[in-house]
Amino acid sequence: YRNIRIVKLATAEQIARYTANRLNFAIVYVEAKNKAPIPSRSAVDFDTLKIQLKRNGKVVSKKLADITLAELKEAIAEVTDEKKKVVVTDEGKAIMAAVKRAGIEGAKVTVTKSKVVLHAPIDGLAAIVRELADFKVPSQ
Repeated sequence: YRNIRIVKLATAEQIARYTANRLNFAIVYVEAKNKAPIPSRSAVDFDTLKIQLKRNGKVVSKKLADITLAELKEAIAEVTDEKKKVVVTDEGKAIMAAVKRAGIEGAKVTVTKSKVVLHAPIDGLAAIVRELADFKVPSQ
């Protein structure tokens, strides 16, 4: 699949110039940044593509020819991490505080906008349930 995508989106000259590996990472970067697949060869110009990296708190741009694979992977991580940021709601904060009050070692709770995931030892579950029994959704 990787090689098919590269052949569909890059010219033979670009594959020779940048290598399949570098082009694959560039495709992943562009798709992650745009949050959509690249539709056609004309949609991306690898020769003028600029990859954005954070350096000392500043954003710098590098051409595909001038970037290392490690930097390219770092740029992908920066773009994909932006999508993974979770804003914890007031409800989430209240649930996390209740689990913490239960004082169960190893208990961990993850709260997103619509889901609560609880990891806790079974023997601590009763204490957590007691703390959550009086839980009320904070007023909005």
